Parts: sequence; structure tokens; C-alpha cells
Amino acid sequence: MPLKLVHVWEPVPEPIAQAPLLGAETHQHWTERIPREAAEGLRLRHPGLDVTTMHCRGGPPSCW
Repeated sequence: MPLKLVHVWEPVPEPIAQAPLLGAETHQHWTERIPREAAEGLRLRHPGLDVTTMHCRGGPPSCW
């Protein structure tokens, strides 16, 4: 049975998004890295498991 990891994130308020440590590049890095590393870890621990990832912006209902 395949497993889909869904990473949902809400946009950061504008004043915070402008902070050097929370800029667009940093945010994009983490929104891609978190599900990718989780999927890699699952694949290592469960060879043969079909793991896919999905990124969504907004609340959980917007992903379905």
C-alpha cells in the first residue's frame, strides 16, 4: 500500500516573511526539506514502500 506524505503550510505574515532568517528562500528550503527527509527515512526503514510527497499552501482543506 503506498504512502503519501502531505506537508501543508500557511503563508507567513508579511513582516515576518521579510526577516532575514525567515525569507522566501529559507521558507522554501524547509517546506521542501521536511517532507523529502521524512520520505527518505521511511524508504530506508521500509524498503519497497512506495512513498510520495505533496506540498500544499494554505489550510488542510485546500489540499484535497
